Amino acid sequence: MRPMTTRTARTCVGLFAPLLVAGGCGNSRSNEPERPLTPWERFAVDYAKARCEAMVGCCPATIFDLEDCKRSATSFAAADAELARESTFVFHEDRIGQCLDDVRAHGLCDGVEPESCRSLTEGTLSPGTVCHSDVECASSPRAPGYCTFFGNEPARCQGPAVRAAEGQPCNFDCPTEGPCYDEPGSTACDNAERLICEMRVCRRIGQLGEPCFYGDDCVPDTTCAVSGGTGTCVAKSSVGASCMSTSNCVSSSYCAAGICEPAFAGGTPCENSNPCLEGTCEGGVCVATAAWNLCLFGEFD
Repeated sequence: MRPMTTRTARTCVGLFAPLLVAGGCGNSRSNEPERPLTPWERFAVDYAKARCEAMVGCCPATIFDLEDCKRSATSFAAADAELARESTFVFHEDRIGQCLDDVRAHGLCDGVEPESCRSLTEGTLSPGTVCHSDVECASSPRAPGYCTFFGNEPARCQGPAVRAAEGQPCNFDCPTEGPCYDEPGSTACDNAERLICEMRVCRRIGQLGEPCFYGDDCVPDTTCAVSGGTGTCVAKSSVGASCMSTSNCVSSSYCAAGICEPAFAGGTPCENSNPCLEGTCEGGVCVATAAWNLCLFGEFD
């Protein structure tokens, strides 16, 4: 489970979104004289609006309203940007145009932020350092800058998970793709290295043609075929091949009328969740798992 964030604005957005309209959870300086916004604060608000506009068509009307998204996302962005101390990060203002162009051109139906936007800032605080905002924390390939707190401890930058080798004790898995953060006192097995945490021990799973014990004991897009008490990792059915169920098909497809068909990307109309590439069918639209927070709050998870 991901730890709570220091971003007080997220609490406002998540729990008290209706109050934002009335200004019930806004800028902490509301009773102070106005000051000029920093370049980072101006961009944060513009980017929040662009994110919401990019979600039109990606989210069902049952959970998404463009104007509500803009109100809550910009309130959150302004509060979070105000927390960031300019001395703790580098802001590449010359990259703003490319970031906003990419958001508008490609959309955010998959819930993934464009690389041009992720590279706009460089945090300078190392893992374990007290922080005020995500943007202040240094990033690594598997751990984008993230400022978190546990319990009553001061907020600190969270680093990448401590990896366990094959045969070593473990507590959780790092997914093949995406962030994998450290959890105090815990170690993780890296799925990208064919390691899974099972019975609190890191174990290596089989590749195509290697021995296995049960269905999920093999790398993605393969399955364990057991015959005569012996299992071997075999390839799953590709698009156009026959199938008994979706579990027989490769990850980018689903089983329809006995044939593996291409799955639907986020934002595609649907009638049920079976055809959705990942995520679920909500209000007649495939919503990617990573896009849920964008649909609800205009914020990346």
